[in-house]
Amino acid sequence: MSRTKSRPDWYEPGDVPTSIRNATRDATIAAEVVTDVLAEHEFDAPWSRVLDIVKTTRANLPESTSEFARRSELSTARPPPVRFVDIDDISHLSPTDCAVVLGTALSRYEGMFRTADDVDNLVIDLIWDKQHTSVSLALFPRVKDAPVTETHVEQVVQGDTAPPTGRSPSIVGIVSNAGFSEDAQSTAAESDIELFGQHAISRWLSDAQLPVSSLETLLENDRSPEEIEEFVSTLPDLPQSIREQDPIEDIAAKTDVQTISVTEAKATERIPVRDQPSSAGQYGTLYADAGEDGDFGAFERFEERIGGDEE
Repeated sequence: MSRTKSRPDWYEPGDVPTSIRNATRDATIAAEVVTDVLAEHEFDAPWSRVLDIVKTTRANLPESTSEFARRSELSTARPPPVRFVDIDDISHLSPTDCAVVLGTALSRYEGMFRTADDVDNLVIDLIWDKQHTSVSLALFPRVKDAPVTETHVEQVVQGDTAPPTGRSPSIVGIVSNAGFSEDAQSTAAESDIELFGQHAISRWLSDAQLPVSSLETLLENDRSPEEIEEFVSTLPDLPQSIREQDPIEDIAAKTDVQTISVTEAKATERIPVRDQPSSAGQYGTLYADAGEDGDFGAFERFEERIGGDEE
């Protein structure tokens, strides 16, 4: 199910540069939000690739495009903006610490969470208790070149995913910032295991807006669940438009297969493989019809054109 319910005001159909410029003028619109809309309406490419394009384009825009920058020119120096926990921080955490961070992020939508580090024989790391259901998640925070394999999925399939007390999970999933191999995807699909990759993690953390400084509070003080809940209560409430979304159901489980050829094949049938022989296709487009080959240089030329338009 798509998270995007309607087209936002900043989005100009068919005009990616203008859409990104419009969104950048509002400092509250995260790059992930822009990526979701453009990935749905403009690009047939992996979500992470579209995110790279959005970030690169934003970086090449004049500083005055940003609402924050324009206001700064008229005021005294301000402290640097707060940096929030993002997907790059996840790869450095242990599964237990990752469970605390992602559990905190998910509980910002609703409910509470428990970690499974103190429960024997469970193959999952995080239990998210929503109002009416529970979700069990096995977490694999990893470096980008170490995707989750079929062996890891089999461990979850064959292991115990239900805590000894409380509700049995209605959803069992695997979360990894490093993606999943093709065999891992196949085994998960056959076993009714949901896979959550870069897209889901990035969106959860973007929505939750946990300051990086909160990592020390959450991880280094051995806090109890009650203390963590108290800390979360001190954070600003999420907007209603975010809290009413289901981060599991409304953010589709988009897997991120590690190898480029597999990723492209899984993400869209219309992204060509570089070494694949091509017939005459449409030159200079970001994507083509299913019966045409794409143009590999189009993305790079697109980014260069964005930079040139602003000079």
